[in-house]
Amino acid sequence: MALTLTIAGVDRSGLAEQASYSVKTRFGRAGATATIVLRDEHLTAASAVVIKPLDTVVLTDTALGRTLFGGIVTDPKLRVLGPNLNEWSLDCKDYTYLADAAVVSGTFTSMAADEIIDSLVAQADKGLTTANVMGGPILSQVVVNFLSLSRAIDLVSRLATGVTGKIYGWYVDENADIHWFNASDQAPSGVAFTDAPTGAATTALGFYGRNWAYEWDANTIRNRVVVRGGSLVRQWTDHFTTDGKMANWPLSYIVDSSNAEILALMIGGVAQTVAFDEPGVSTAYRLYQTAQRQWFLGTNLAIYAGGGGTVTYTPSTLTDSNQSWAPHALIGMIVTVQNPSGAVTALVTENTATQLTISGVWPGGTPLDGTAFTVGTNVPAAGQEVAVTYQYRVPVYAQVNDQTSQAAFAALPNKGIFDSYISDMQLTDLLAAKSRASREIAEYGEPMEKMKLKVTEDFPGHVRAGDIVNVSSAFVPDSAAAYAIGISAKPFVITDCSMQGRPGNYRTYDLTLVRVG
Repeated sequence: MALTLTIAGVDRSGLAEQASYSVKTRFGRAGATATIVLRDEHLTAASAVVIKPLDTVVLTDTALGRTLFGGIVTDPKLRVLGPNLNEWSLDCKDYTYLADAAVVSGTFTSMAADEIIDSLVAQADKGLTTANVMGGPILSQVVVNFLSLSRAIDLVSRLATGVTGKIYGWYVDENADIHWFNASDQAPSGVAFTDAPTGAATTALGFYGRNWAYEWDANTIRNRVVVRGGSLVRQWTDHFTTDGKMANWPLSYIVDSSNAEILALMIGGVAQTVAFDEPGVSTAYRLYQTAQRQWFLGTNLAIYAGGGGTVTYTPSTLTDSNQSWAPHALIGMIVTVQNPSGAVTALVTENTATQLTISGVWPGGTPLDGTAFTVGTNVPAAGQEVAVTYQYRVPVYAQVNDQTSQAAFAALPNKGIFDSYISDMQLTDLLAAKSRASREIAEYGEPMEKMKLKVTEDFPGHVRAGDIVNVSSAFVPDSAAAYAIGISAKPFVITDCSMQGRPGNYRTYDLTLVRVG
């Protein structure tokens, strides 16, 4: 194995501590990180070697023709060990760093998942490419509300997993190209690992010793998932018949007051003015909410009010010189005054700028001049059809069952049903909520089979998180064969990979793998 290290375009291979580098990759948005140590022995008092933050770094196995790491120096640290010896410790991150530092937004309707990712990456314009973005399913709607590009791709991955039941993930490679795929359809890497070596290791076959561990993790099993999403917006029309007395009518749903344009009111086939109950609103009718969250359609109270020295009464009129009513605008409204015997109401049949005329005479006698009044309670005559149209919201709920998983554990006291609840307010339609539930089922409907192993340092090949490898073991019970002892060439996806340099230009790999077949 021969390694080449280039930093900011300059070959620094001669300074690299071959046994002191490490590279960690993880399947998903976390990206790859690397630690690289340089030892700079210089003859002069000051060295010309300076590593700056955000310098590019490329670590290559020239014998294999593979780039082991490519990215950016995020945290260079300098130690002066002697007059002629400097040590640089470089913390690096792959080009996921660029996706973390890009903000994107948009609403995508009935588009393929891969096309959405292409659009988001183009919008970010951070130098990332999408040559290895696999074709994905059609997603009904994806709403990205100013997320980092990394989180936006995560969102698309979750929804694509829910639609297909296949686990999607992604990473950014050494050339700043995004790989997005599902583990089920990803092409195998061509690399296999076994605990029964029969010859020398090759670039396609590595060995692992007895310090491995295999688990069937049922701690997170979920085979009935309920998802609570955001809210669905719907339009509704309530109908009532007036009785000549009632001035308020209860509505069927909790009204969405964010959209006043949809409001409409017809009484007796005639359109009426209606609005949400807010300060300054002077429509004849209003929609309002009580403290108990019940919504009502009601007549608008106290559109106008007056009292004091400007107000005089006759048996059939009220005059207020302080008013400037639009002529005829108050016809059909109700005026309320306080008589000595209590509050009385009358129907307005005509009005001028300062005077209104009532139907008949004031009940209980003519009010005293100066008596306070209000105008605005508009009670429709009996027998009229009321139709009020408004917008309301209902919560999005979806439930998905994995009946195969439930049947496998049906002998348990819970009949094999393991419930889970998820709240995600970004899911604004039923399909998205169902997709989210399906993703949980796909990942956790069965005990997750994981394996941790250390590849011996004689392996001359290279793997990274996201690769599909075949694993064989003479000792692991096979869940797909009634737990018979031994697995042979079973596919696993590498979820975590820690590569460590060793003396003599060797390296080891500590792998965490999840079975996918």
